[in-house]
Amino acid sequence: MVSDYFAELMHEMRKDTYANKTRFVEFSENPTIRDERAVMKITSGLIKLLFPNGEWDNEEFKVIIDLALEYRQRVRERLHILSSGEYPKEKLTYRDRKRG
Repeated sequence: MVSDYFAELMHEMRKDTYANKTRFVEFSENPTIRDERAVMKITSGLIKLLFPNGEWDNEEFKVIIDLALEYRQRVRERLHILSSGEYPKEKLTYRDRKRG
């Protein structure tokens, strides 16, 4: 019964998205749309898991963005190993935009 309830909560949380919270993040260099969307989705998922109440501060958000970028960077590195001609080796970075 407990696992059914938890599964239903997770299913309901999929309807919410926090991907728009990354509007305060500007990706440096030349990321692809695929990279940006992946980081936004990872960020949204981590926020839902770590802060189900939807409240976090700037320092916690920075940790989440750093983690999401690290996860995407690992995917990019693996793609480079598999097909270096198609996927160049690049480092994903970001900077904060002015909030206002």
